Amino acid sequence: MNTRKLVSWALVASAAAVGVAADRATAVTTASDPYVQVRATSGSLSGLYNVPIGDVFVFTDVDQDIFFWQAPSAVPILDGSTVVATLVSMTVLAGRNTLPSGEVRYGIDIDYQVVAGSGGVGSLPTTFELFSPTLFFDAILNATALTSGTFGGTDQNNDGITLTPGLPGGFAYTTTYGASTFQSLFDSPLSNVSGGSVGVGGPANPLFLPIGSASSMQAKLKFTVTAGDSAGGTSTYSIAPAPGAAALLGLGGLLVGRRRR
Repeated sequence: MNTRKLVSWALVASAAAVGVAADRATAVTTASDPYVQVRATSGSLSGLYNVPIGDVFVFTDVDQDIFFWQAPSAVPILDGSTVVATLVSMTVLAGRNTLPSGEVRYGIDIDYQVVAGSGGVGSLPTTFELFSPTLFFDAILNATALTSGTFGGTDQNNDGITLTPGLPGGFAYTTTYGASTFQSLFDSPLSNVSGGSVGVGGPANPLFLPIGSASSMQAKLKFTVTAGDSAGGTSTYSIAPAPGAAALLGLGGLLVGRRRR
């Protein structure tokens, strides 16, 4: 995901928000509060960072309901006054967009980087849990869905790095709609004992797949990082009425051009 592209788009949308249409459709897409949650746990220490919906930029008109948040700077995740880990950067874009073809698409896109608690003798690894907003929308009876992403990390203290997936089934990333799981990715630990970086991406050619009825969606990440090392990645999750596009178009379609009215 290109974070600078997201920022530029948000600035454009912010300027456009002054002229929001008064005749918007009755269908409304909403996002949960808190919008984003990031938890870091290391040994007996555990800290939670919440992003309230009030801190989220919102743009809405007939064709779009867009929610955008970007961390303004590195954020320490605290247990009391003790730093458990650091959220170095994060961007989350979610909402509804009407493509030029008239297809309505819902999407959640995440770009993030975290650093585990400081390394050193006796230091413990850090487990991260990152939760996107839950996006709610009018039920789609014949929905299709698509997801893809990247996942990796870098050794920061020259003692090797290991990233271990932590979600059910041994995955690092999963997408859900309602109480159902759509697709989970990254089910193998990544390790480099000699230092450097590790990473994986996929699926290589994501396609929209049928999922039945859907009226909400969420993306989740959970993984453990060796002490002092960094991890990060990107993800795209999109839901559209069948038949949906044959392949991924931009960031879940949310940044593809607006429909002309």
